Amino acid sequence: MAALRRLGHPPAMITPESPSPSIRVSALRHRYGSKEVLTGVDLTIPAGTVFGYIGPNGAGKSTTVKIL
Repeated sequence: MAALRRLGHPPAMITPESPSPSIRVSALRHRYGSKEVLTGVDLTIPAGTVFGYIGPNGAGKSTTVKIL
């Protein structure tokens, strides 16, 4: 386990000196008819990073990615 931690990188942080993010979303909402399926999604992905978007079935992952 310690070997895996040494190989990993710390989470990316956006700082004032960082380049602009590749993706920035604020308060994303989406409806299918009268059913609201996404409510207030905030997401910032720094440029040059690999991002995993995981969650349970029906959480809105595919809907979010299709919108992006």
